[in-house]
Amino acid sequence: MNRTLPLLVAALLTIVGNAAQANVISNGSFETPDTSTIIVVGAGDPTITNWTVGLIGVDLVDAAGNGFLSGAAADGEQYLDLDGSPGPGSISQTFATTPATQYTLTFDYANNYTTPGTAQALVQVADGATTYLSNVISHNTSVAGNLDWTSYPAFTFTAQQATTTLSFMSMSGGVFGGILLDKIEINAVPEPASIGLIGLAATSFFVVRRRRLSV
Repeated sequence: MNRTLPLLVAALLTIVGNAAQANVISNGSFETPDTSTIIVVGAGDPTITNWTVGLIGVDLVDAAGNGFLSGAAADGEQYLDLDGSPGPGSISQTFATTPATQYTLTFDYANNYTTPGTAQALVQVADGATTYLSNVISHNTSVAGNLDWTSYPAFTFTAQQATTTLSFMSMSGGVFGGILLDKIEINAVPEPASIGLIGLAATSFFVVRRRRLSV
């Protein structure tokens, strides 16, 4: 029994932890499809898995082989330029949500330094009835060799519908010189009951461990 309880505790911690950290955004780091250079994606083109492209278009960029921008991706090997060839563009993704459940949005952004000035984009989270977030992001510190990715402050909202939409729209109005996006995640916030289970599991584990040491 002493051997079984720690295993059950570990399993419980894994299950609860995974459920709490499940990312409801698909292909948030733009790794699919894989490209060795740049893929120009026009409005309505379904090339970028799970994302809908609007306005004029966007560019899917391989960090190492694109031939124009130098600097690593924030996550993985690829990222997205909201100002395509030509731009500007937008992307959106509708994802399943559970009403009354809290979710937290995070993402990294930079700017295409080949066009001077400040790149801007509008980020929105909405469900058709309620707009949870509508904010303009700006970036102008990317340089060759260092894109200087910035992490957007975590934004938490309480879903009211069964589906919610995340969208990014370029406000730069140019070609190439848009906001760069990567590592987009929306994770469910652990419910109090889940947090309680984690605490109970951890307490049980340490009680068992202490008993073992005292024997």
